[in-house]
Amino acid sequence: MRKPRKLIVKVFRNLHMPGVMWSVRGPDGKILMHSKAVLLRNATFIVQPAGREKVRREKKKVVHAFVKGELVSDPQESCEHILGLNDNVLCSVAYNPYKNDEFVVANNLEIKSAESILITSLDDHAQLLAQGVTTE
Repeated sequence: MRKPRKLIVKVFRNLHMPGVMWSVRGPDGKILMHSKAVLLRNATFIVQPAGREKVRREKKKVVHAFVKGELVSDPQESCEHILGLNDNVLCSVAYNPYKNDEFVVANNLEIKSAESILITSLDDHAQLLAQGVTTE
């Protein structure tokens, strides 16, 4: 039996939907889905500098930051994986273009990658919880 291919996606906050909703863009650049929760493995954090500067200059939201990684599609596996069946600690990840140049964890340490990340909205607040993080 053939092993399923890994689907590498980019996840970003949808600025046009009410509340907190995440858009998932496939490798071909097309939106695959919108969701209130997405789990990725082998994630990297990307901020496009020109977009960040435009936000700072114009004081308007523009999609310019996203998390790229392998989409985990099995809900049971997602829950078990992120709830930490291993001993890794969950870290809260944040990005604010007015305060930071990149995504950060506690003490404003720039985050480069994570073994896994749950991107969700809890009570209409964006929440990014990562495991196995690598900082600068």
